[in-house]
Amino acid sequence: MDANTRHNLKRNELENILIVSIEWIQKNRQAFYSILGITIGALIFSVFFFMRLHSSKARANDKFSMAQAQIYGGQIDAGLQSLDAIILQYRHTPASTQARMLKADYFISKKEFANAESVVRPAIDEGTPKSMMPLALMILGDIQESAGNYTAAIATYTTFIKRYADHFFVPKAYESLGRLYELNGSFTEAKAQYDKLSALYPGGGWAQRAQERIAIISASPLKSAAVQHGNNKQ
Repeated sequence: MDANTRHNLKRNELENILIVSIEWIQKNRQAFYSILGITIGALIFSVFFFMRLHSSKARANDKFSMAQAQIYGGQIDAGLQSLDAIILQYRHTPASTQARMLKADYFISKKEFANAESVVRPAIDEGTPKSMMPLALMILGDIQESAGNYTAAIATYTTFIKRYADHFFVPKAYESLGRLYELNGSFTEAKAQYDKLSALYPGGGWAQRAQERIAIISASPLKSAAVQHGNNKQ
């Protein structure tokens, strides 16, 4: 079958479909107009919805920028109030999670780790927006480690690796696990994490630091825990 024949057949098919459609409309005008009205209404609603969604996100981003300026400008109370308003008003949006992270960062700077965790935790429990969950989990792990809650931090970093095996934060999570197991006195587990890190990311800084920690653990594991905290935290 040549190209002209295929073209003619396709045109004939379209013409037949058009004829049948016109005949159906003529016989079913009321049903046709009902379907047309519903389709147009759905289209108008969709356009209206997405316009409102875009406008809402824009307002949330503007308010977040203002809150940032207040915090960094020293207007702490006003900035925290602005962040609370964003968290409440724009739940399930990136701006809400960003507001939680900025508020948590402020509490971390004040070493108020319980408050920092209480701010970040709801975003993780809700799991939205998904794009920000890897960062939220890593921040939670850092908060827990800074608070000295090593067992909880280990669980958080382990969860991160299971959920986001291909994420660029994974080597940091492995290194953090190695450090935390050292601090807990679990040197076999620490070495296992460093071995994984070295095997998965050979030839770079991650592997080099992992090999250094393995050497220290092998030489004097009890001493390694004493010098670990703070020396190798990236």
